[in-house]
Amino acid sequence: MERRLAAILSADLAGYSRLIAEDETGTLFRLRKLRQGFLEPLIARHGGRIVKLMGDGLLLEFSSIIEAVQCAIEWHEVVANFIAEQDGANDLAYRIGVNIGDIVIEDGDIYGDGVNIAARMEKLAEPGGTCLPGDVYRQIKGKIDATFDDLGEHTVKNIAEPLHIYALHPAHGEQPAKPLQRQKFDRPSIAVLPLDNLSSDPEQDYFADGVTEDIITNLSRFRELVVIGQSSSFRYKKTRDSFRQIATALGVQYLLIGSLRRAGQRLRVTVQLVDTRSGGHIWAERYDRELGDLFALQDEITEAIVQTLVGRLRTASVRDTAHKPAQSLDAYDYVLKARAIIHDSRENMLKSRALYEKAIELDPICAHAFAGLSATYSFEWTSGWSKSFTDSLDKAIELCRRAAALDDQDSEAQRRLGVYYLFRGEREKAEAHIQRAALLNPSDADTMAYKGLYLIYDGKPTEGLRAIERATRYNPFHPTWYFWLVSLAHYMNRDYEEAIQAARKAVQAYPDFVAPHRHLAASFARLGRKEDAEREKQIILKLDPAFSIARVARAFAYRRSEDLEHYCEGLREAGLPE
Repeated sequence: MERRLAAILSADLAGYSRLIAEDETGTLFRLRKLRQGFLEPLIARHGGRIVKLMGDGLLLEFSSIIEAVQCAIEWHEVVANFIAEQDGANDLAYRIGVNIGDIVIEDGDIYGDGVNIAARMEKLAEPGGTCLPGDVYRQIKGKIDATFDDLGEHTVKNIAEPLHIYALHPAHGEQPAKPLQRQKFDRPSIAVLPLDNLSSDPEQDYFADGVTEDIITNLSRFRELVVIGQSSSFRYKKTRDSFRQIATALGVQYLLIGSLRRAGQRLRVTVQLVDTRSGGHIWAERYDRELGDLFALQDEITEAIVQTLVGRLRTASVRDTAHKPAQSLDAYDYVLKARAIIHDSRENMLKSRALYEKAIELDPICAHAFAGLSATYSFEWTSGWSKSFTDSLDKAIELCRRAAALDDQDSEAQRRLGVYYLFRGEREKAEAHIQRAALLNPSDADTMAYKGLYLIYDGKPTEGLRAIERATRYNPFHPTWYFWLVSLAHYMNRDYEEAIQAARKAVQAYPDFVAPHRHLAASFARLGRKEDAEREKQIILKLDPAFSIARVARAFAYRRSEDLEHYCEGLREAGLPE
């Protein structure tokens, strides 16, 4: 076998199956004309070699990474020009991934991690977009007329180490790059960056993160502000990016930055409010407090920001929203520790549950602890870790109702209750709680996403997608479970290729989460991809040996029976047990 270093380009046509289903002959004719008349000459100009055609995609090899990336940029332009010059149907868009690495050549084909990573980049790209790993970015930066959107680190299938990934956007003269136009808000917009932990104990990171998260929650209560979601803000923890770069990526004008130092029972918090357009600090303050004053301090910071950005708010209205997560600071500490644990395994879910239970033991009226504890039972049944779906759901509702009773201003409890009632089939209650959550916290992206889920189950998947897209505007670096919702919406719209793309993104982050594997199995089966469907079936049965379609059917809250049957039939075609 021959080995060599090469640049690899992997391209895939988005929505190929849908196009074939609508007009097989016409689609194949147009694609052949596009490839032979436009793409093949482009590839040749950049010294590329077509390794193989894969129906809806191509795998290419280049000797130069610069040429490979330049080919990717021009590829999208060629496709756009082809559409404009032909029939004008705006339905052809490729995803492209580019990588450089060691490859193995055998019988004209190429293999190896270099090829695998290029394929993973392609799967992460948006239709009409290009993604590449950090190694490629470092080699081409400054040599290509383009801008780059930093997407952060991603764990991809069959690659041991996480990859830092960039989306490439070609520059056209002096026009602004796409990320500058991604977010447009009609109100003052702010992102709260994670407070730096300056304590002597690095283990206190969870405490600084938890305080940051609660400041975000407090600010989100004001309709006059747009507040970026927590997962997007935390993407910039300990970042070296400039304020302007962060603001561009998140689409905000203001950033709250600062630090926290905890020493015994003393707490020092330093915060600054930055206007990223001017680069100036429009407000700064240092607080030295006893640890027991933490909750009042959070309210004080919130009040200062709101009064600075939205002068027309009355001080009284700010104080009316004061939110005390716990009476006991020790209980609050356990809540923050529990929040910091990602429920990516049953073991971690149980660790989180134990911490929430300890918080409740110390403070029996801690609403956040009850809401968080309810979430562990939710994860238990959505992940297939529960022996009884009904028992886990009932427990989640019981705990969350307690949280809502303790604090009727807690949007988290209202949001979770909405989802729990949705899965129980009590649609009116579900809608009421989701609307209540949106009223309490208008900038909460998770509530917007859950509204999308409600609409999907209500037989309105297109409207559901719009709600989730709005959530991603408020939280562009959103939690991975958003992809699970997007995948479900596409499946219900019978766009199985797009459902697969979204589900794969969810699986890449949390491979042991059963739900996206279900979407993959059903979508592959609908497309007639039997081997792929069988692989997903085996994964599902390994993760959830007691899996049954009947149990899944009980957990879905579709208003229309035909929607439920559409989903279950996909699972049957994949060979999953009744």
